[in-house]
Amino acid sequence: MSRTTKCRRHGNDSAVTSTNCAAVLSFDEGLLVELRELCAQSLETTYRRKLEAVALLLQQSDQRTIEHRAKASLRTVQRWSKRARRFGCGALRGRAHAQQTSKLSDEWRTRLAADLQRPPVSLGYAQSHWTAALLLTHIRENYGVTFSLRHCRRLLSALGVAERPASAAARETRRLAESTTAAHQELIVSHPMGDYARKRRALVGIKRLASLGMPLQPFAYTLFDLVHDAVPYDEASPGLAATSNEGSRWIVRDFDYERWFPQVQKYLLDASPEISGFRPPSLLPQNPRTVLRHEEIVCPNYYRSEGYNEFFRSMEMHHGLLTLLRDEHGSFLGYYPIFRSERMKPFSRDEVSFLEVAAADIARGVSTAGLVAFQPADEDCFEPFRQVPLGIVVMDRTGRVLSLNKAANALFRQFAIYDNWGTRVAANGGLSAALRYIARQLRAIFGNRDETSIEAGQPVVRIYSHRSGAILRLRGLISDLGENGGHFTVLIELGETESLLRLRLSSRYQLSRRQAELLMLLRRGINNKEIAERLDASRSALKSSLRELRLKLDLSDRTSLREFARAISPYSMSAPPPR
Repeated sequence: MSRTTKCRRHGNDSAVTSTNCAAVLSFDEGLLVELRELCAQSLETTYRRKLEAVALLLQQSDQRTIEHRAKASLRTVQRWSKRARRFGCGALRGRAHAQQTSKLSDEWRTRLAADLQRPPVSLGYAQSHWTAALLLTHIRENYGVTFSLRHCRRLLSALGVAERPASAAARETRRLAESTTAAHQELIVSHPMGDYARKRRALVGIKRLASLGMPLQPFAYTLFDLVHDAVPYDEASPGLAATSNEGSRWIVRDFDYERWFPQVQKYLLDASPEISGFRPPSLLPQNPRTVLRHEEIVCPNYYRSEGYNEFFRSMEMHHGLLTLLRDEHGSFLGYYPIFRSERMKPFSRDEVSFLEVAAADIARGVSTAGLVAFQPADEDCFEPFRQVPLGIVVMDRTGRVLSLNKAANALFRQFAIYDNWGTRVAANGGLSAALRYIARQLRAIFGNRDETSIEAGQPVVRIYSHRSGAILRLRGLISDLGENGGHFTVLIELGETESLLRLRLSSRYQLSRRQAELLMLLRRGINNKEIAERLDASRSALKSSLRELRLKLDLSDRTSLREFARAISPYSMSAPPPR
């Protein structure tokens, strides 16, 4: 192509470009006139702001003026201008958002409506009527979904269940109390935690729990509550397994050993993968990952296996996660499985990430707990678990077990599994071994008893700390004097000392040592004057400490704080603080 032809074509291109620029300028002038006419009308604030920002851009105003009027960046205003050129000024109006899909499926919503037709007492709650806070807890624990209190009130209204209104006398009392204390008490409004805040708080609690140096059982019980706050799971799922040279040592809570021990023996301890449906635990130390999903811990035939249909389905172990615990050197310490029932949703990516972050602190706590030999002090008060029935064992003077009730049988079976006696203490054929195990445990406790006090009919009381961290209070006495020297009856209570409970409260709710001590005193029902004397604090300092504790627990008033303190259960702290 000759230079003359190129110059001629270049001249034609310049002419076309000039023509297009003129057309654009004329179009922008028409758009600017339309924008000014619209701004003269009564418009929505956001829509007017967009129109005025685009008009300033077309007038070639400076960037600072445009961004100040638009309350957005210059790039955003340019995008608005492009949309107005292509689709007109009406395209700058706010678009209607698509309706958000409900987190509850139709099947779950129908099941929830059936739950709300029943009184909460029949579902295991202490309240006699449904409230938004109780519904929030019910949905989160049984369906694995978290809603706000406002949405729970909408659900109550939509499903035909209204919160019970307060009586006229209660409303008048509340009004008088508010008017009397309005000048002296700061109004505290509780807000439900979001999912991110709940997980973050649980991670702080786990990190603190790992540094307290508690024995394995109280450590595991507190860990179960903290993880349940962040990752809701079925309470019947297995607990924590710590490995040692003698095998896996299980810490399990809320498990009916009397009913399910034969199934544990058959489908968990001694079963092959074809029967249990689970992959062999011996393969876990070789797995490089930290959290294993459900399909990585079960066999393909899990839902068709004998173990699932005979045992694991009843335990609500439909789908789960398994966290592998390793120390900083990579040594395998154990594993922590959690499961959800069939009606709960699958575990999310955020929940898997939470367990991956928490695994290092859990492993550190398990490693420390294996080195702790807890021995209760003489002045340390013992408090039994009210949820665990009293165990009774009758022995002869030689230490041979004659009889025991179901509670004692379940308790010693739990210790037998921890001590790796599970394969020997079987349901059939191993009764004599089980009785010898119980007799050996009791002889170790009462071996140095004072024979004189026993002959005089005075009970012998021992506080015994099992190597799992479980604390027992045993009371032994001669129940019948005969030719064989009588029978030695032992009453067994499973519980916890106040020092361990104080440590668990501090990590469970992120309390300081003084705040945990204050909560323990409130739990005993002591009045403020006596609390101030015991803590050597003035009345104003105690009032300030109570307010800080109330804020830490997200409680609204002093009455709620005392109710919460009285409702604390050493066995399980999974219930959220009352609102």
